[in-house]
Amino acid sequence: MSRNRSLLGVIGVVAAAIIIYFGFFNPQPDDGDLSATIGTVAKHQNEQITNEDVVLAGEETTDWSEDPVVVEAMASILERATIANRSFAYLAVGRQTRTDLLLGANPEIQSAVLGKVSYADQVAAFNRVEKADQKAMFGRMELKQADFAAMSMENQAAALGKLGAKDRANILGRVSMNVQMGAVAKADPQTHSAILERASRHELARVYMASPELNRVQMFNALPLNERQALMGKVWVQSSSTMLQRATPVEMENLRNEMSDQNAADLFGASSINDQMVWAGRAVKTSPASFELGRVQKNEAFGRLYLQATPEQKVAFFRAQPADVQSDLYGKMSIKQEAWGDMELNAKAKALSGLSLERQSAMMARVDKMSVLNLARHADPAIQKEILGGLSRVEMAQALKLGASSREVQQALGRHPQIRNAVFGQASMDVQFRLMGRMVRTDNQFQ
Repeated sequence: MSRNRSLLGVIGVVAAAIIIYFGFFNPQPDDGDLSATIGTVAKHQNEQITNEDVVLAGEETTDWSEDPVVVEAMASILERATIANRSFAYLAVGRQTRTDLLLGANPEIQSAVLGKVSYADQVAAFNRVEKADQKAMFGRMELKQADFAAMSMENQAAALGKLGAKDRANILGRVSMNVQMGAVAKADPQTHSAILERASRHELARVYMASPELNRVQMFNALPLNERQALMGKVWVQSSSTMLQRATPVEMENLRNEMSDQNAADLFGASSINDQMVWAGRAVKTSPASFELGRVQKNEAFGRLYLQATPEQKVAFFRAQPADVQSDLYGKMSIKQEAWGDMELNAKAKALSGLSLERQSAMMARVDKMSVLNLARHADPAIQKEILGGLSRVEMAQALKLGASSREVQQALGRHPQIRNAVFGQASMDVQFRLMGRMVRTDNQFQ
């Protein structure tokens, strides 16, 4: 027990010694060692921050394209836009992005923006410049620090105005974001446009996407027709498959109705049997005259389909036949018409199942199309495929256009990129352009 007490006492003495050493004798770091912590504050504003300086998470989102080809297209459109449209796009982007682009601009442009800042803010920003840089600037102004301090604020600003573009750009970097944005607002559209000259392709794409859709459309339509076609052609080759998945339900509805019979038939044929059956059924309900399933000449398939019908369906199919056909079938079943009325349902169905496949198929071909489709939905895929495989390409196209919803078409296209490309190519240039503008997501993929 006494041994433990002695050990605890030794540990306490050592801890106390460490605290005393670091609290009173450890040498303090020099100013240079503080540059990573406190010293950097000197480069920024020292006035009270305002609500405008606070950017909440999600408020300044960065829209990055999922496809570099689309990024290049957006950047290219902005590059070729008028000065007015480029200025409008720049002013529409978030505050932080505007500041970043300004501080990355040509020093001459930064110097011009500094000229829009008040004398007091220019001098205050100069005072935040590192001492070594200030000393060099005093030399270039041919002034001593004491003489500069004795000058009026207006004369101080006039002296700073004689500095070169790089020095003034250095001073602008010390101005608060609020002051920078105020100066940018006072600048002319030519300056705003020039700020973008050094921006990366992804920064240009970001500025382009920040602009309202009307301005984006104006920038796009301002290009010559051949350039617009070439631009969309490059995007179409590599990106149309992804872009088409961004279509709204209304746009998808229009695209579905405007599909060529070739593309619609290809999509119908490439889709699952289950989807085909569903779409065919809706097409019959929508426009029976335009979708004639009865043209299918697959007697064996129809016969095998009939075998899977319920007793109620078998008898209903029989009753749907003309009187002379029914008389022929009575004879084949060796049943008199008078006796037929007294037979139970299952006995009737069993007798009908004994008919040849050809006669069963003939009954199926004469009933309404919805009855065939409803029965086919319960049949095995092989029979469904045979029935639907007998449709002409026009009937397949009509079935897709009349039967499938816009969401179902979009899902089906999602499984077939080549068909998706072909459908995208049929869309108007305006639709293609709008879809290209949606090829964005909020992450830092290209940073």
